[in-house]
Amino acid sequence: MLAIGQVLPGEAPIAEWFESDPLVDYILIPTDVDFHAGFNEGSFRRFIRLYFPRTREKLVNGFDFMVFPDGRLDPFTSSQMADMKYAVENGAGSLVTMGGGLSNPSGSVYPSWASSVLREILPVELNAKMKHDSGVFNIEVIKDDPPVLSMFLPLGIEDYPGVHFTYLQTRPGVTIWANCRVMIEALGHLGVGEKTEWLVSWKYGTTGGISWVTADDLDAMWWSSVLSPSENEYAGDVFINILLYSVGAPLTHDVVQMHTIRQLYFDYKVERLLLTGILDFADSFGANTQDMYARIGEVDDVRESSIDSYLSYSFADAIEIMGSAMTRLPEIMDDAYSLKDRALFWVYLTQWVTVTGTLLFTGFILWTLMVRRRLYREVTTTHLGPR
Repeated sequence: MLAIGQVLPGEAPIAEWFESDPLVDYILIPTDVDFHAGFNEGSFRRFIRLYFPRTREKLVNGFDFMVFPDGRLDPFTSSQMADMKYAVENGAGSLVTMGGGLSNPSGSVYPSWASSVLREILPVELNAKMKHDSGVFNIEVIKDDPPVLSMFLPLGIEDYPGVHFTYLQTRPGVTIWANCRVMIEALGHLGVGEKTEWLVSWKYGTTGGISWVTADDLDAMWWSSVLSPSENEYAGDVFINILLYSVGAPLTHDVVQMHTIRQLYFDYKVERLLLTGILDFADSFGANTQDMYARIGEVDDVRESSIDSYLSYSFADAIEIMGSAMTRLPEIMDDAYSLKDRALFWVYLTQWVTVTGTLLFTGFILWTLMVRRRLYREVTTTHLGPR
């Protein structure tokens, strides 16, 4: 996966989704931010120099899919944009969000796409007819087979609200997977207003990959809680389905187990990061953490065996194995806290001795000078004149 645009944690849910699935290796290349300070054009170009493939062949051979959430293209050279188009022509999938800066000609991202060769891969037209709507919508699944979206229907996927979408201008020959049902309130009743396509795709050329467009954005309510609380806990699973279908990988119908195991993988990474952070802190104070890391390695081996089951779509086995791994982490966590406390005992003791010694010394000086007055001599006077 290559993610370009507003892709940093806190800007989009991409890193969280991809960290939860061992199928996905990914690179983030931010070219725009809403909430992170300290970024400028130089920063974005530096990210591109560091992480964007240096040759067309490395891009084609190294990546299966590209996603552009608010994917501003200005920091890229025309040659790099041509390389991305070439990758799509040769089988790479892509997904572009239209609910943010690409929503209309006055959007911040629109000009960079309108003047780029990458506009040709889009299954929608970029023109003045596009318009943004900040209203509430639900999706309506149109395509049942393959079940990229339809497998989520029993879980109420059409009931989750979304906001901030664009009225798409689709090209002839696109596949419509779902529509937006725009919700309007009149006379106290909630009804359905205009409709527009929500998720569309097409295969680019005879040898090209599948290019997708979604009418909203990944930081908006249907997909995530970046901008406002989202009720949809399956958004990441939907995105991974789009990815799997695009690269020709099989889909599963066991949505609940798939969601459960991905959540376990994500929770494991969070717990492990916290655990290693505690051990690193203890190590900085001289604690011997070798045995603790050996125990973590054993649990990592359990996780790896779970991944083997996951890759073969044996989700029940993967969940059971990961459950045993997750039960062992709290034991190691308790021992890590104890190790940290023992390492800090001597720090606390040294501080106590230092503070106590200073208190006693200053108390002695105060007693000597101000109470006992041993260093003072009584003032005498000299009498002048007749007695």
